[in-house]
This record gives sequence, structure tokens and C-alpha cells, in this order.
Amino acid sequence: MWFWWGLAHAKRPVELQFQCPEGEHADVHSVSTREDQAGEAPARTTPVGEYRGTEAYALQDGVCRVTSRGAVDTQGMPDVLAAVYRTAANHPTTTLLDARGAVVGLDGIPALAEALGPLMAGTSAELPPQLRAAVEGMIQAMVSEQQLTALETDTWTQRVGFWAGADLKPGKLYAIGGTPELPDRSTFSVEPAPCPGGGACARLHLERVFDEARLSAALPQLLQPMMDALASSGVDVTKVSVSGTKTESRDLLVDPATLRPFEEHEVEVVRVVVTNPGLPDVITARTTTADSTWTWPAWSGRP
Repeated sequence: MWFWWGLAHAKRPVELQFQCPEGEHADVHSVSTREDQAGEAPARTTPVGEYRGTEAYALQDGVCRVTSRGAVDTQGMPDVLAAVYRTAANHPTTTLLDARGAVVGLDGIPALAEALGPLMAGTSAELPPQLRAAVEGMIQAMVSEQQLTALETDTWTQRVGFWAGADLKPGKLYAIGGTPELPDRSTFSVEPAPCPGGGACARLHLERVFDEARLSAALPQLLQPMMDALASSGVDVTKVSVSGTKTESRDLLVDPATLRPFEEHEVEVVRVVVTNPGLPDVITARTTTADSTWTWPAWSGRP
């Protein structure tokens, strides 16, 4: 049966369209893990958290409003960090999408940034005084309204806006970027797949490789507060250089007629190299993985 299903759908172009599932909601379940490796030491895998929540869809004046809210099991995280994750998960945010699935607004981000700021500042309480101020400055930048808005917009763009209106051939690998105007390079593809509740779905794959030169140029500025703090404590940082690489991949199972999601597998890999002449390079790598499912109580297997 699987062979004949694949034979019937494999050669057809897949047309992807966005349609707001007005009045519906999805139950969302997500599990995240993190693997850290420093130098030659064995990699260490730890759970990040398990999220359960809802996405509720409403259509108002041609704008699709998606309100997300849930709760997270922090699985033994330190108390301060657990409070950050619980606050972020439980705080309602609403994403506004236009008829093509592009993000045109976000509600709830300023209040979320205000709630997270004091909690995130607490994560630096046990650091030495010479590092505390620098780390707190970096943390405030991470939970600023601007940064949270950028992260939320990027998430929904990769889920919906990037794909809406595309007409893609299965088995073909597409690529964009790698130019001075768009330095990050992305490859993407689509394959037909069955939907969990029946019908024909599409499995979308998107991989983004961040431009190494641009990323490496940004790292010293990002780490400058900490480098300044180290210098003030007597550490010679004048000859230290920092470089890094970052890749993101996303596999998403969707209904092609609406782009409503059913499954998603995300992997982010960040590698940072700190070089100091005369000393061995310090290499750290972090791989973050998230597996998510959406269950639609009103889904009938048809658009």
C-alpha cells in the first residue's frame, strides 16, 4: 500500500498555500534536548524541557491571529532558569499573519520581555563580581523586546511565510543565498507524505548555514562585555580571537493546502573556537534538538 501511495504522489509538483484554520486550535507537544561538548571531553546531553500548550486560530479583518500559551516541565533545571522557561511558556503571545502567511505583527512581546528581564538577571547572581555586570548586560539584550520579536518572527517565517505560494518539485533540492546581499545560504526541498489523520501531506526540509565570516565578525562584539570584564581582572585578552559556525535544520510535516503543521524536527548546531597564540584552541559545540507535534481535534483529513 505504501509503495502504491508513493508511486501515485512522487512526481506531482507540490503547491503550498496558507489558509488560516479559523476557529480551530491545535494541541502542541514539544521535547527539547541539548548536547554540549568542550574540547576533547565526552559530549554531555541534558534535557531542556517538555512543553505542552495550545495554538488557537482566529480570523479578524483578513488577519490570522494565532495565540500560543502552554506550560513546560523543566525536568530538574536550576530554579532560576526553570522560572524563566515557565514564564515564557505560560505567557500568551499572539502572532498576526496576513493572507500569504507573512508575519505582520506580534502581541504580548513587550509584556513578556518585561516579565523575563528580572528573572534572567537572577541567573548571574552566583558569578564573580567582575563578570556579573557583563553577563547581565548580555542577558538583557537576549530578552529585549527587539530580540524576542526577531526570534518569534523568524520562527513563523520558517514555518509558514517562507513556504506559502511555493510550487516545488519532489526530489529537487533548491538553494538561495550565499551572495553579498544574502550571505546566509539555505537549501530546501519537499517530499509527499501521508497525513496522520488521512489525506496527502508534504514533508518540508529547510537547512540554513550561517555565513561564517559574518558570524565570526559578530562574535567579538557579542562577547565584548565579558572580555572587558576578564581584562579588568588581569586576563590578557588582546591576542584572543573568536570564530564560529552555526547551522539550523528543520523538517516539517504539513497539509500543503493550508500549511497547518503536524510534526517538526529541529536541530541547531553552534560551534565556537577561541584562539590565543601559544595556547591550545578552546573549542565548544552545542547541539539543540526539538521534536514537536500538533494535534488538531477538528482535523478531518481534508483542507
